[in-house]
Amino acid sequence: MNYDKNFEKILELLFGIEGGYSDNPNDRGGKTNLGVTQDTFNAWRKKNNLPLGSVKTDLTTDEAKDIYYDMYWKESGADTYADPRDAMILFDMAVNSGPATAKKMFNKSGNNFYTMLDNRRKYYDDIVKHDASQAVFKDGWNNRLNNLENNANKMISDGFYRPSYYDELTPFDKGYNGNLNPVEEIPNRDFKRNKYQYNRNKAKEAGYIKNITTDNLSSDMKSQTGYNLAQNNEPYFKRSLNDLAPWEIDEFLKRLI
Repeated sequence: MNYDKNFEKILELLFGIEGGYSDNPNDRGGKTNLGVTQDTFNAWRKKNNLPLGSVKTDLTTDEAKDIYYDMYWKESGADTYADPRDAMILFDMAVNSGPATAKKMFNKSGNNFYTMLDNRRKYYDDIVKHDASQAVFKDGWNNRLNNLENNANKMISDGFYRPSYYDELTPFDKGYNGNLNPVEEIPNRDFKRNKYQYNRNKAKEAGYIKNITTDNLSSDMKSQTGYNLAQNNEPYFKRSLNDLAPWEIDEFLKRLI
C-alpha cells in the first residue's frame, strides 16, 4: 500500500502506545495484539480472502499496519485532515473505540484536537461510572491521552509539522508586548503556546477573529481601538476582558500571575 506521510508518522507514535499482546478478561475488545482485536483481525482476513488466524501468533507488524490504514485511518476520515494533530486524535480514537464512535465524538468536539482530549477524558470517566470493572483501564486511558498531547507537541518541536501561524507572537512568548502581559514561567510553556495558537487559529477559521492591518484602519479607528505597533511592526490592540474569546480566557487569563 501507499501510505500517507501523516499516517506513517502517527502510526510510529501509536505503536508505542498500543504495545503487544493482551487478553484481559475485563477488556471488552477481547484478545488484542498491536491494538488489533481478534474480531478485527478476522474481519480483515475475510475481507481480503485470507485464511483466519490467531491475532496472537499470526498478526505481523506489516499486516497490522495495513489494517490500521484501511480500517481505521481511512475509515475514520483521518486522512482528510491537514493538521496531523487532528488526524492523530481521530485515528487514535478509531483504534481505541471504533471509527463510528470516533467520528461522532470528533464532530461533537468541533473537530478540535484539544476539545477532543477533554471529551475523551469525560467519555472514559462515564465508562467507569457505569461499569466498575473498567476502572482497571482508567489510568491507561488517561496515560494514552497524555501521550497524544506529548506527541502532538513533539511533532511541532521536531519540525515534522509547522503550522502557518507558528511564528505569530502569543502571551506565552517572552517579549510579547500586547496589552495583556506575557505569562510568567509556568510548566509546559511550549505546550500552552501550541494550544493557544491552535485554538486561536480555529477561531480565525470560524470567523471569530478578523485579521486587521494598518491598511484597513483609519486614524480614528486606531485611536479608538488603542492601536499601537509591536517591535516587529505588526499591529496589536489593547484589549479588555470583554474583548476576549472563551478560548483566550481559558488558555491565558486563568494563568496570569
